[in-house]
Amino acid sequence: MPRAVSSPSPEVKPYDRPSSSPSSTPLASPPPFKPRKTPSKTSAKMSTRGTRESPAKQAWTPDEYVALYDHVTAHGKGNWGVAVPGRTANQSKKAWTQTVDQLIRKCLLEKGRK
Repeated sequence: MPRAVSSPSPEVKPYDRPSSSPSSTPLASPPPFKPRKTPSKTSAKMSTRGTRESPAKQAWTPDEYVALYDHVTAHGKGNWGVAVPGRTANQSKKAWTQTVDQLIRKCLLEKGRK
């Protein structure tokens, strides 16, 4: 539905407006540049995390891999949250599927070829 015009004033389009020349209006100078004071990336990380890396970033130890293998042989694939103390369920599952399981398969295939 078209919009009704309340007053009979002529429409002024942007290209119909009188333009002011850039030389006639003085431009204000920009404020001086002041760099922000932010802490460095390393100091910000250290203040939030402390000196020790989070468990998500730590490499798996051989003892943790053995505990994971023992858990899977005893309980099967599942209940990953209790597989290795100090590791999340997602970390345990990924360590099994991406490392341990592939290593076992590779060793079994090589042994069968000999």
